[in-house]
Amino acid sequence: MTNILFFSSPGQPSLGVLESLDPLYYNVFHCHTVEDARRHTELNRIDVLLFAGSVDAFELARSDAAITDLPCIAFGSNATDRTAFIQAGADFYLPAASTQDDFEACFSRVETSLRKVEQLAYRDPLTGAFNRRYFDAMAPVLIKRAQHYQTPLVIALLDIDRFKQINDTYGHAFGDSVLIGLACLLEQHKRPADFVIRLGGEEFVILFPETDAEAAKREMNRLLQLVRETSLVEGSPYYCTFSAGVAKWHEGLSPGGWLKESDLLLYEAKRAGRNRIMGGGKDAERGLKSAAVLISCQTSERQHELQGLLKGKAGRVYVASTFNETQRVLHQELYDLVVMELEINDLDRVADIRSQYAGALMIVTRDKDPDLLSVINVGVDDCLVAPFTNEELLLRIERLAQKK
Repeated sequence: MTNILFFSSPGQPSLGVLESLDPLYYNVFHCHTVEDARRHTELNRIDVLLFAGSVDAFELARSDAAITDLPCIAFGSNATDRTAFIQAGADFYLPAASTQDDFEACFSRVETSLRKVEQLAYRDPLTGAFNRRYFDAMAPVLIKRAQHYQTPLVIALLDIDRFKQINDTYGHAFGDSVLIGLACLLEQHKRPADFVIRLGGEEFVILFPETDAEAAKREMNRLLQLVRETSLVEGSPYYCTFSAGVAKWHEGLSPGGWLKESDLLLYEAKRAGRNRIMGGGKDAERGLKSAAVLISCQTSERQHELQGLLKGKAGRVYVASTFNETQRVLHQELYDLVVMELEINDLDRVADIRSQYAGALMIVTRDKDPDLLSVINVGVDDCLVAPFTNEELLLRIERLAQKK
């Protein structure tokens, strides 16, 4: 799909040649001011600028950073405008009265140039899929669009299971063929609006615009089933699987943080046995919504941080400032989740209260990593060691809520 920005001066008649563009392959966005043009470039990845108006208006529009680098076809009122438009930065010039054939020939040249640039900048040379640079450029655009239109946006990070074993057993050339086959299968069977990106190595990303988490997970399970049933290397009986983490974008989450959330869920899928999709449903959100959460932290800074993180997300939140208070509260009432910030030498005290809660997350901020086996043995379900982000902390809490 090619996105075209048609910038025309106020009162300028529409171009009849635009009516011939097939809406299945071209999106045309109309604007009359630089502000409108900037808004369209923020919400959409614009490929081509078409301009109709005076040379002075074109120079003003072209000076804006949002559109200065876009390939441009300028339409003038007469042939004498050609030199002025080209000098002002237009790549091509056509008189407004140009025929349909003239426009199509010119536009074909622009599209050929676009494909060459895209191939060099945004395509992975091995698989032909979009590359990491494309993700870095496209993710902020999709996030802004999701914010503006209040629509859901989901990412899936997938990793081919036991890919190192494939390379070690069959050789790197065969491994490359597996990557190529997977990229082709995903591209052929994805929905038209979704984006398949090779992030690097055996990791791929699929972006799902205007899609909720449950629908994205269904799509990923459909694609996983196709991979299970399809030989990715022509002439070979070899079949493989992948694991994936599906994460919904939410307000305040950067592209990097969003990718990190999907990576954590991918890790969970690997740890659960591979060949599966983790995340992507509303189970964790529903579980936390109905959960009673006890925060057991001595520092007011951590207490406020956790309260802010859980505000509006957990059913009920209570804060205990000391371990003795934690014991007292838990003996009075059963809690679904306990989030504890403890010293390592306090671990033996946790066993005394294990029967009073359904799940526990331990936060460790000291320099020395805990003995994870000791943590599990005393009844802690998960342990998060600093440094960590709020997104990672919330994700761990939601996982426990889902299991309660």
